[in-house]
Amino acid sequence: MLVSLVALVAWGADARHLLLPHLEYHAVEGLAAKSEFRFTALEFGRHPALFISGGLAIVWLAYRRLPGRCGFEWTLGVLLLAVYTLHRPWWYYYHLNTGIALALVSSVALADCAGTSWRRLRNSVPVNAGCLGIAFLCMILLVITGVASATRVHEAFRTLRQASLVEQSALITRLREYRGKVQWAFSDRPMYLFHAGLLVPPELAVMSLKRYWSLQITAAQVYALLEQYRVGVVVMTRENRGRIFRDFEEQLPHYKEVGGDADLVIYERVVSGVGG
Repeated sequence: MLVSLVALVAWGADARHLLLPHLEYHAVEGLAAKSEFRFTALEFGRHPALFISGGLAIVWLAYRRLPGRCGFEWTLGVLLLAVYTLHRPWWYYYHLNTGIALALVSSVALADCAGTSWRRLRNSVPVNAGCLGIAFLCMILLVITGVASATRVHEAFRTLRQASLVEQSALITRLREYRGKVQWAFSDRPMYLFHAGLLVPPELAVMSLKRYWSLQITAAQVYALLEQYRVGVVVMTRENRGRIFRDFEEQLPHYKEVGGDADLVIYERVVSGVGG
């Protein structure tokens, strides 16, 4: 991460926009607050065996490498603790960041315990029962984690196989009718426009919560960009229309609702014809 930041600065990139969402936070009326996305004890239920194994491994390696060679393990532990307790918002995919690290440190501890036991056996030295116990426990916990992860992957693929295809989406079929008719489109869920083959103004291509929280974008700026690019079609979630974009119809009365579904609503720009 540090190397990436240095490279960005060296090449003249504006690192402010990379760091700002993490360092600054402003409450936005009508938008969920960062505090709503926090780590809770329930998150341990996703990978309980891995957390236990990783904790045992960090303690074991710290014990084995004291007093001066356990910096990596303690640093890892502190970083994990910081991510889970201090960072806001906390997203579910942070499990990937921590899961790999915990699996690696557990494997290192397992290898260390096994190697220590083997050397003792080879030298006819009594094997430490605690060492064998930790090795066996880490191994069992890693196996449990692996089986649980494989099961989740299988379930995910089964869900994907049962999901509707893009070609079967009535909404995307409707949006594809705008290709060649409008130059620009906007949605707070840009993936729909991607599948429909519609272009999105660059400033509106990524509409994450962090952009709103750091005031890199506001609803008023979104409206201004819609006018600047004369966006021909807008696809908006009904949830966001009632929250951050609740004054959309008032501020941009020339966008008329023309369709949608239970979750999304479609607006057309009707000034001088569709697409402006």
